[in-house]
Amino acid sequence: MVNRRLIERWHAENVPLGTSGLQRRIRLIGAACLVCIIFLIDTFTSLGSAIAVLYVLVLVLAGDFGNRLWTLFWSLVCAALTLASFAYVHGYQGDPQAVLRLLFSLSTNIVTTVLVLRRHADRVILEAQARLLDLTNDAIFLRDSSGRIVFWNRGAQQLYGWSSSEVFGRDSSRAVADPFPRLTR
Repeated sequence: MVNRRLIERWHAENVPLGTSGLQRRIRLIGAACLVCIIFLIDTFTSLGSAIAVLYVLVLVLAGDFGNRLWTLFWSLVCAALTLASFAYVHGYQGDPQAVLRLLFSLSTNIVTTVLVLRRHADRVILEAQARLLDLTNDAIFLRDSSGRIVFWNRGAQQLYGWSSSEVFGRDSSRAVADPFPRLTR
């Protein structure tokens, strides 16, 4: 079992500043606006397609908050709005095509929720593994395909003298180019 508090602390210490605070609030506001727009289009226009399928976008935005409860909350909100729109437009006796569109929209909601929750679980495991890498005294850093640093452990910090926040997203060849790194032991 993974200790969630350790993972949350590591995540708070090592996630770049752009993915916290203001950006998260903007995404939350964007998801709320998107929910309202989709509901209004689905309820008050005469489009004969499954507009509620667009709630998938909201679920993907909510999944990036990294919290299972937020994902489940937004999934339930989207499903409730889909049902409310159906009841408002078709009453309780919709034609077979409308009922199929409703079922299709609800199924995409369920499938997307399961996939987003699975992605969250995978992220928790990955962060736990990264936390283990951070416990070693060996210098370990990971870079993406463009050579930018995406992980920098304490051993690398001790060897090269750069904190993870200083090197995150920077070119790895510049961070490790000095043949005599600053030792901070």
